[in-house]
Amino acid sequence: MSLHLDARQRAMLQEMGIALWLPQPAAQPPQPAPAARPVRPALAGTPVPGAAANAAVAAAVVDAGAQPERAAAPPTPPPQPRTADAIRPAAPAAARSAAPRSPPGAPATSRAGAAADTLPPTLYVHALQALYPQADAQQTPPELGAGWLVVTETLPPTNPHAAAARKLLDNMLRALRLHLHPRVFLLALERPAPHAGTAAASAAAGADPAPALTGNVAPVAPVSTCAPSLVASADIPATLGAAVAELQPAMVLLLGLLPARVALGRTDPLGALRASAHQIGPAPAVVSYAPDFLLRSQASKAAAWADLCHALALVRGRCT
Repeated sequence: MSLHLDARQRAMLQEMGIALWLPQPAAQPPQPAPAARPVRPALAGTPVPGAAANAAVAAAVVDAGAQPERAAAPPTPPPQPRTADAIRPAAPAAARSAAPRSPPGAPATSRAGAAADTLPPTLYVHALQALYPQADAQQTPPELGAGWLVVTETLPPTNPHAAAARKLLDNMLRALRLHLHPRVFLLALERPAPHAGTAAASAAAGADPAPALTGNVAPVAPVSTCAPSLVASADIPATLGAAVAELQPAMVLLLGLLPARVALGRTDPLGALRASAHQIGPAPAVVSYAPDFLLRSQASKAAAWADLCHALALVRGRCT
């Protein structure tokens, strides 16, 4: 039987004079200390964990022993990449330089759009026209009232859409069965040509007042062949009021932004004028779209028809 004694137990037995016959463990030979060799300094900010660090140190030692000249010179640190903080200050300046600028023609376009809604100082007023004088008064539906007055903006005869706009107006009135009424009158307004603005204003200042209307208005030629009179815009409400007092219509239709603003003396947009109730003398007035506008905006025809039905309902309410 063998005893397994450690170094402390064996020392105590030796102090007590007890001889030990057990074999001593073989002493391990001392490890030689590694020779110190110069090591290339590691780059700052480059952590090398675990075995990768030992491999990097061993490679640096071999490199330093083989080429001591390179080890003596400090290595050049690699260029640091640009961070987001370094790039960010330059971004606003680049954004400002790349921002699109307004084109030179933009302000002129805005002014032109605003000028289109501005009331011109003078307008051409066409002669009052009976649209369906051949209609039989005995066959006129009683719900159409005593008569209608339609005030609209007409296109110049040279405009290629003038005939189509006149045809659309006729279809709108026929849809209300107004072609069966002999007392349906049209008062057409026309904008002067842009180049004739100054001459038109001078002519309007010395023009004779519009002739008085008679109760029995004879049929006249179509609007495209009428010789219109130049009238100041400020005088048109009085002319329209005289026509309403003379004709005594049951309804006044104001078709278009220009006739509505001239007749009512307001600068509201067309949507606001359509939604409001109006009165010209003793007759109610309804605002809707001009026929030439409906040619360009097919989607507005339903709203125009709703306006016409509203006007017809007002006339029917007065007749009952």
